[in-house]
Amino acid sequence: MRNQKETLECPHEVYNYYGSTPTSDIQQREMKKEATPRVEKMRQMYFDSKSSSSMEFPYWYTRKWEELEGEVPIIRRAEALKAGFEHLTPAIIPGELIAMRKASYLRGSYPMPWLSEAFFLAKEDELYKEAAKSGKTSADEATTMGKGGGNVTESTGNVISIAGKFGLRKEEMPILIRTAKKWFNKSVDDLGSKYEKMVPGYNTKEEIMRAVICMFDSGYTLPQGREVMNYYYPLQYGIEGIKEICRNKIDESAGYPDMDRLYFYKAVHIMLEGLQNWILNYAREARFMASLEKDKKQENEFLELADRLERISKDKPDSFRDALQLVWTFHVAVLNEDAISGLSPGRLGQVLYPFWKRDMEKGILNRDQSMELLEAMRMKFTELDCFASMGVVGGVLSGNTFNNLCIGGLDKNGDSAANELEMLILESAMSCDTPQPTLSLLFDEKLPEDFGSPVILGGE
Repeated sequence: MRNQKETLECPHEVYNYYGSTPTSDIQQREMKKEATPRVEKMRQMYFDSKSSSSMEFPYWYTRKWEELEGEVPIIRRAEALKAGFEHLTPAIIPGELIAMRKASYLRGSYPMPWLSEAFFLAKEDELYKEAAKSGKTSADEATTMGKGGGNVTESTGNVISIAGKFGLRKEEMPILIRTAKKWFNKSVDDLGSKYEKMVPGYNTKEEIMRAVICMFDSGYTLPQGREVMNYYYPLQYGIEGIKEICRNKIDESAGYPDMDRLYFYKAVHIMLEGLQNWILNYAREARFMASLEKDKKQENEFLELADRLERISKDKPDSFRDALQLVWTFHVAVLNEDAISGLSPGRLGQVLYPFWKRDMEKGILNRDQSMELLEAMRMKFTELDCFASMGVVGGVLSGNTFNNLCIGGLDKNGDSAANELEMLILESAMSCDTPQPTLSLLFDEKLPEDFGSPVILGGE
């Protein structure tokens, strides 16, 4: 037995709670964990990149929205989303294992004036001054953004800083202002403000906002998320399968009194067409990059990626790689509709386990390849930026979009749901040191004693 003094004098050794001899070099082995070379390169590229904004999606969304004035609102919204997806410039970085992103930049995002437009209007603009009167911009004025972490805190050269974080090319600024003004008194933020004035105590609430006791109106300006997508439909039916379900539901719903259901299924069908075109644009880009590539290995990876994207644009996934790509595609597609904070992958290890297990048993996937794919997934989630006001991105989110992934827990029969894929997910979080997705362990007494031990012992 060693006493407390002896333990403190040996800081590099690990002891259990009873003061027994060190277990081995566990601590040192954990510290040496590193991401695979491919993913580490992407990780360093991320650190070297700035949060950048583009006007592609909001321009085409707003343009289509205006063209369809008088159309059923949910159909109008679906057509606007479809136009946004179809016109996004695809961007694939050589070495990427998982494609698709919100915008053409590595850390790309864009404003969503249909949600809130006041915070990125010019301060001398009359519309901005009107927003300031209601306390909407108080948190922005009190927030100071850190200069690191990829934040574009000041305008410089051909880049304009928005909300102290996002860089926008100067030539796109007039488009941003013009698009934002089209949504004045029509955005979620503005309509919410209009009706909240009817609520007793509104003036007191505004005083609280001006004092920045409350950072922002999360119920109006920023859809909160805190939800997990139902992956069952895309993984079990594929996009064409979901479209077929919509067509059948339209036939069943046509006629009074189910017209709202008809509009809904028609809107989903329209949006999925836009999603398919978005995916196929990436597939064409991958083939184009393959045609220019001189390195044979990279050329083959581009072609494999193109094949995968073409498959998942219509069919249900046939492999773990397909399933992972499809899950990510739907995740980022939802984030392209709303500036959601907290749309989480949830129990992704449960969802993807059947695909992973089948590929492992067939020998078309091994442990090292699995780790590389899971690390690549972490990088994709880390790339996500939530475009919102300075008070939100600086004072509340601080660079985090709260994507949470759960491991462990129980299955529907009450048995432990922990599996080997989840253990690799845990290990990938140690080897690829990124802020997202955050992990939650759903602990239960039925959790296997050895859950996590391969992680601690270096995956032996």
